[in-house]
Amino acid sequence: MQTPILGSAYVTRSVNAADNRCVNLFPEIVPEGGKQAAFLQRAPGLRRLVTVGLGPIRGLHAYGGYAYVVSGNELYRMDPAYNTVLLGTVANDGPVSMADNGIQLFIACGGPSYNNSTLAFGLITDPDFPGALTVSYLSGYFVFIEPNSQKVWVTQLLDGTSIDPLDFASAEGDPDGLISSIVDHSEVWLFGTNSVEVWYNSGAAAFPLQRIQGAFNEIGCAATFSVAKLDNALFWLGADARGKGIVYRANGYTGVRVSTHAVEWQIQQYANIADATAYTYQQDGHAFYVLSFPSANATWVYDVATQAWHERAGFNDGAFTRQRA
Repeated sequence: MQTPILGSAYVTRSVNAADNRCVNLFPEIVPEGGKQAAFLQRAPGLRRLVTVGLGPIRGLHAYGGYAYVVSGNELYRMDPAYNTVLLGTVANDGPVSMADNGIQLFIACGGPSYNNSTLAFGLITDPDFPGALTVSYLSGYFVFIEPNSQKVWVTQLLDGTSIDPLDFASAEGDPDGLISSIVDHSEVWLFGTNSVEVWYNSGAAAFPLQRIQGAFNEIGCAATFSVAKLDNALFWLGADARGKGIVYRANGYTGVRVSTHAVEWQIQQYANIADATAYTYQQDGHAFYVLSFPSANATWVYDVATQAWHERAGFNDGAFTRQRA
């Protein structure tokens, strides 16, 4: 006898209406001609490859044939055989954002940089450097946002260690402060707590970035490190003046809700969602947005292929935990 258990995660406030919990499984649609319309596929497991530093792992970035790992307050370089070399120390405060220009690695964590050609590592000592919360690369520039401000900066062209004191502008479409940024399709998305605005490289000599007229969205961001690229678009955990806890996908310059009421209800039970982090990956044609909540010890995953949500979890002492990744 077949048991009708196929479906995605959907646990409502009233379990009499829906009480479907889907952990470490995701539905896959079977094309026409299959014996069943769909089946539940197992999510991949995890295995330890190498221990890097004392942890926690706060960021990973790959360029120039190496992976770069921030573990605790240390930066390591790792080769394809998982051999690691300690490069130096960084500030120790939460997840880190990293970007490279093909030669230099910029770490938005107290301002360190690493040069792959000279093997030089050190803090950015330019007195005009105000610190960086997130960093991305655009057309030869490192683009970063200043912590606790509305300011977006660029470094000198192809030199992440040099900053002109006039090379900044303010995202003033809304008075909210900037909490995240990312470069997508050669455009800079600036996320505030209540709004998003998009800038582009105009090539102007005084300051290269300029706001795109009409590219303003009254949906902000609830968690700095929830912003991620997937399926030729951006995804993030949203917030605005009316509330927070909805997951959005960019459609043009607007945000389209992709979370369900059930997932949103779960998220909004968490005492802290500002520490949420996201990563994305593709497996067998499924594109996944993996959103973890460290304080709540939970992980939710959105599958673009089926537009369905499920949970990912570890298992410890008889209870589910957030996915270890």
